[in-house]
Amino acid sequence: MKKKKFITKGMTPGELFDRFTILLQKSFFSDDYRERAEEYVAILDKNGFDGKFLRIICELQIININIWHLESDIRKDKEGELGLMEVGRRALRIRDYNRERTKRSNAINELMGESERDEKFELDQIKEKSNVDNLHRTSTL
Repeated sequence: MKKKKFITKGMTPGELFDRFTILLQKSFFSDDYRERAEEYVAILDKNGFDGKFLRIICELQIININIWHLESDIRKDKEGELGLMEVGRRALRIRDYNRERTKRSNAINELMGESERDEKFELDQIKEKSNVDNLHRTSTL
Protein backbone atom coordinates (compact mmCIF):
# COMPACT_ATOMS: atom_id res chain seq x y z
CA MET A 1 0.00 0.00 0.00
CA LYS A 2 1.37 3.36 -1.01
CA LYS A 3 1.77 5.88 1.79
CA LYS A 4 -0.06 9.18 1.25
CA LYS A 5 2.11 12.29 1.31
CA PHE A 6 0.66 14.90 3.65
CA ILE A 7 1.10 18.64 3.18
CA THR A 8 1.69 19.60 6.80
CA LYS A 9 4.23 22.42 6.91
CA GLY A 10 6.90 20.14 8.39
CA MET A 11 4.59 18.38 10.87
CA THR A 12 3.68 14.73 11.02
CA PRO A 13 -0.04 14.02 10.48
CA GLY A 14 -0.36 13.19 14.19
CA GLU A 15 1.21 16.50 15.18
CA LEU A 16 -1.07 18.34 12.73
CA PHE A 17 -4.21 16.85 14.30
CA ASP A 18 -2.85 17.38 17.81
CA ARG A 19 -2.18 21.08 17.16
CA PHE A 20 -5.50 21.41 15.35
CA THR A 21 -7.44 20.12 18.37
CA ILE A 22 -5.46 22.33 20.77
CA LEU A 23 -6.12 25.41 18.63
CA LEU A 24 -9.80 24.54 18.37
CA GLN A 25 -10.03 24.31 22.14
CA LYS A 26 -8.36 27.71 22.49
CA SER A 27 -10.40 29.30 19.69
CA PHE A 28 -13.63 28.03 21.24
CA PHE A 29 -12.97 30.17 24.29
CA SER A 30 -10.97 33.02 22.74
CA ASP A 31 -11.25 34.69 19.34
CA ASP A 32 -7.48 35.33 19.46
CA TYR A 33 -6.89 31.79 18.11
CA ARG A 34 -9.71 31.59 15.56
CA GLU A 35 -7.67 32.73 12.55
CA ARG A 36 -4.88 30.25 13.32
CA ALA A 37 -7.41 27.44 13.73
CA GLU A 38 -8.83 28.30 10.31
CA GLU A 39 -5.32 27.93 8.85
CA TYR A 40 -5.31 24.36 10.11
CA VAL A 41 -8.77 23.80 8.61
CA ALA A 42 -7.28 24.87 5.25
CA ILE A 43 -4.31 22.50 5.69
CA LEU A 44 -6.70 19.63 6.43
CA ASP A 45 -8.75 20.54 3.34
CA LYS A 46 -5.57 20.42 1.20
CA ASN A 47 -4.94 16.91 2.53
CA GLY A 48 -8.33 15.58 1.48
CA PHE A 49 -10.10 15.98 4.81
CA ASP A 50 -13.17 18.12 5.30
CA GLY A 51 -11.63 20.62 7.73
CA LYS A 52 -14.91 22.42 8.43
CA PHE A 53 -16.65 19.14 9.27
CA LEU A 54 -13.79 18.07 11.54
CA ARG A 55 -13.84 21.48 13.25
CA ILE A 56 -17.57 21.18 13.97
CA ILE A 57 -17.15 17.63 15.32
CA CYS A 58 -14.31 18.76 17.61
CA GLU A 59 -16.30 21.77 18.82
CA LEU A 60 -19.23 19.49 19.57
CA GLN A 61 -16.87 17.34 21.65
CA ILE A 62 -15.59 20.41 23.52
CA ILE A 63 -19.17 21.46 24.28
CA ASN A 64 -20.18 18.00 25.48
CA ILE A 65 -17.12 17.71 27.73
CA ASN A 66 -17.90 21.08 29.29
CA ILE A 67 -21.54 20.11 29.85
CA TRP A 68 -20.40 16.85 31.43
CA HIS A 69 -18.05 18.68 33.81
CA LEU A 70 -20.77 21.15 34.81
CA GLU A 71 -23.27 18.35 35.44
CA SER A 72 -20.94 15.83 37.11
CA ASP A 73 -21.24 17.07 40.72
CA ILE A 74 -24.97 17.55 40.32
CA ARG A 75 -25.28 13.95 39.04
CA LYS A 76 -23.36 12.80 42.12
CA ASP A 77 -26.01 14.43 44.37
CA LYS A 78 -23.66 17.18 45.54
CA GLU A 79 -26.20 20.01 45.14
CA GLY A 80 -26.03 20.71 48.87
CA GLU A 81 -22.26 21.13 48.76
CA LEU A 82 -22.45 23.37 45.69
CA GLY A 83 -25.22 25.60 46.97
CA LEU A 84 -28.25 26.82 45.05
CA MET A 85 -26.43 29.81 43.52
CA GLU A 86 -23.74 27.57 42.00
CA VAL A 87 -26.31 25.05 40.77
CA GLY A 88 -28.21 27.95 39.16
CA ARG A 89 -25.03 29.31 37.53
CA ARG A 90 -24.23 25.88 36.19
CA ALA A 91 -27.76 25.44 34.86
CA LEU A 92 -27.45 28.70 32.92
CA ARG A 93 -24.06 27.71 31.50
CA ILE A 94 -25.43 24.27 30.56
CA ARG A 95 -28.36 25.98 28.80
CA ASP A 96 -25.93 28.19 26.86
CA TYR A 97 -23.73 25.23 25.93
CA ASN A 98 -26.82 23.32 24.79
CA ARG A 99 -27.68 26.18 22.44
CA GLU A 100 -24.17 25.99 20.97
CA ARG A 101 -24.51 22.21 20.78
CA THR A 102 -27.72 22.60 18.77
CA LYS A 103 -26.00 25.03 16.37
CA ARG A 104 -23.21 22.50 15.75
CA SER A 105 -25.69 19.64 15.35
CA ASN A 106 -27.60 21.66 12.75
CA ALA A 107 -24.38 22.57 10.95
CA ILE A 108 -23.55 18.86 10.69
CA ASN A 109 -27.05 18.16 9.39
CA GLU A 110 -26.59 20.86 6.76
CA LEU A 111 -23.17 19.56 5.67
CA MET A 112 -24.62 16.05 5.40
CA GLY A 113 -27.57 17.24 3.28
CA GLU A 114 -30.16 16.76 6.01
CA SER A 115 -32.99 19.29 5.93
CA GLU A 116 -34.31 18.53 9.42
CA ARG A 117 -33.15 20.87 12.18
CA ASP A 118 -32.86 20.35 15.90
CA GLU A 119 -34.55 23.36 17.45
CA LYS A 120 -35.10 22.37 21.05
CA PHE A 121 -32.51 24.78 22.41
CA GLU A 122 -32.89 27.65 19.95
CA LEU A 123 -34.08 30.58 22.06
CA ASP A 124 -35.89 32.31 19.20
CA GLN A 125 -38.01 29.21 18.67
CA ILE A 126 -38.89 29.05 22.37
CA LYS A 127 -39.90 32.73 22.43
CA GLU A 128 -42.14 32.24 19.38
CA LYS A 129 -43.95 29.32 20.99
CA SER A 130 -44.42 30.89 24.43
CA ASN A 131 -44.50 34.37 25.91
CA VAL A 132 -41.84 35.28 28.44
CA ASP A 133 -44.24 35.11 31.43
CA ASN A 134 -45.14 31.51 30.67
CA LEU A 135 -41.67 30.41 29.57
CA HIS A 136 -40.83 28.72 32.86
CA ARG A 137 -44.11 26.76 32.85
CA THR A 138 -44.29 25.76 29.18
CA SER A 139 -40.67 25.07 28.35
CA THR A 140 -39.32 21.55 28.62
CA LEU A 141 -35.78 22.86 29.20
